[in-house]
Amino acid sequence: MNHLKIAVCDDEASTLDRISSLVESKFSECKCNYELSKFTNGKDLILSNCEVNYDIIFLDIDMPGTNGIEAAAAIKHGTPNTIIIFITGRDELVFESIKTQPFRFIRKSRLMEEISEAVSEAYKLIERSSYKLTIKIDNKLYKIDVGVITYIESDKNYITVNTFSGKKFRYKQSISTIEEELEPYGFIRVHSGYMVNQKYIQRIDGNDVIIRNDSRIPISRAKKQYVQQKLLEYLR
Repeated sequence: MNHLKIAVCDDEASTLDRISSLVESKFSECKCNYELSKFTNGKDLILSNCEVNYDIIFLDIDMPGTNGIEAAAAIKHGTPNTIIIFITGRDELVFESIKTQPFRFIRKSRLMEEISEAVSEAYKLIERSSYKLTIKIDNKLYKIDVGVITYIESDKNYITVNTFSGKKFRYKQSISTIEEELEPYGFIRVHSGYMVNQKYIQRIDGNDVIIRNDSRIPISRAKKQYVQQKLLEYLR
């Protein structure tokens, strides 16, 4: 795994230092290379992310000026793979923040326990996202980071791999074979002809999954409950 870039943002200096200390302690236990930056406001964090592209951000929701929700929306627009972990002392803000697709919520009243769990799960996600799908098209090999794949579509004996940037890769393969390969990395079979990377799912709308680039992917009736359960597990 590459050197991780981590940011912590909280407008209260004492809380910022405490969160940073807990985060550093847990990542040291993971024995990974990392660099941690601290911010006391959302505006500076957004500007820094334009240059650094943080892998993980621990972000206070309730801040003066640019609040955590606004900062997360701006960051996700530019770097959609950034893992956002919200920290809050106000439970009523959690529902509003869901639209930014955070990875976890941490309560300030339970920092030690919940930071430990969040760091562990975020680290696992980054490890999974570092996997590359190897495909062959016209005798050329391509290695695609699974983290940039939004969904996979099947058409008879071919599949099309769709990425967040809009680039597509079409080649001969069965969706069942690629399902077996990618399921451990957070992909869900939502339909006989579709697999979706769960981290890009915004919501379920009727019989469709809406993903972050506003694409609508059909869900089969038989798989709807399964997809809902997988999303609940992912968001916990």
